[in-house]
Amino acid sequence: MRLLRTTLVLVLAFAPSLFAQTTNPVVAYAYAGTGSNRIFAYAVRANGTTTALPGSPFTGPGIRVVNTTNFLFATDFTNIITYQRSSTGAIHPVATINGVAHNDTPADSEVGFLTLDRTGASLYAGEINFQSTGNNAFAEFAKQSNGSLQFRANTPINVNDGGPLVFSTNNAFAYGTGCTMATWTIFGFFRAPNGTLTPFDPGTTIPPTTTVDLCPGAAASSSRGYLAVAYSTVAAVPVWSIAIYQISSSGSLRRVSTHSTTFPSISSMRFDQTGNFLAVGGKGIAIYRLNSNATITKLSGRIDTSVNFNSVAWDHNSHVLATSSSAFYGFNVRLGVISQVGSSHPIGSSGTNVAVIPLH
Repeated sequence: MRLLRTTLVLVLAFAPSLFAQTTNPVVAYAYAGTGSNRIFAYAVRANGTTTALPGSPFTGPGIRVVNTTNFLFATDFTNIITYQRSSTGAIHPVATINGVAHNDTPADSEVGFLTLDRTGASLYAGEINFQSTGNNAFAEFAKQSNGSLQFRANTPINVNDGGPLVFSTNNAFAYGTGCTMATWTIFGFFRAPNGTLTPFDPGTTIPPTTTVDLCPGAAASSSRGYLAVAYSTVAAVPVWSIAIYQISSSGSLRRVSTHSTTFPSISSMRFDQTGNFLAVGGKGIAIYRLNSNATITKLSGRIDTSVNFNSVAWDHNSHVLATSSSAFYGFNVRLGVISQVGSSHPIGSSGTNVAVIPLH
């Protein structure tokens, strides 16, 4: 009888925890990269709550962190480090490669943004000052099964290269933006099956303007075959808008709509997995819907307008995870309306971006 009573007590004691794990499971892991040699890691639950993982923050370079399902990659501006993810979400370094060794002027170069193609087979590193000041490029590294990287090739040099790339849904095209000397530039690359990038001109992309110079910024690719590009006027107080382009079968871009915003700045944009909802982060954060006619509609006003968000990402459960330079945030998106869940998590003062690994 005593054994039965003890067993019953133990079952009752653990029941709340088991119930919580069943009804509110972990649906994603989020990693906030920083420039302070730390990566902060969080579990994202079905209801949108976020909690720090045991062992977080993890020590190691965390600049421009990006991820596949089982690996994370980050840089210290010279090296690119591979971290392996455990079943608990914890990460540990497993490989390092010099990210500037194949540049023409490696001593004067640095690794810029990191981008993975949609399959996670290739990692592209922006190479700043690849060949002296202002001559930038992209380096392609092939991801091996153990997460290590092997150098494959460099692109030709261009002053606008080195930033983030955005890949089309079919993984055949990559796009980037630049605005050297206030000159509008959206450039494109063909991606070969082996991952090699070849530059091409995606066509005339500049929105209609009269006498005001415009600069493109953050971009995002929809699974429905569209590219969103945030852009601003070149002025002391810039005005920010979003242009939507249709991606043709050849990779060329055709502008189909433009939309003004109330953002005083836009730093990051990302579509959800359906391609229907666009999270926009800058001074505040908001959600837009991509309509059937390729226009966009803002579904809720900007919230947290005192925060400068530098990175936004989605999981597969209608959650947006975001970072500022000093904190990590979790948001629920329900019927297009975004709301913050709980308090933000401090990450120091050198946060760079967020990477998300959906589990469900």
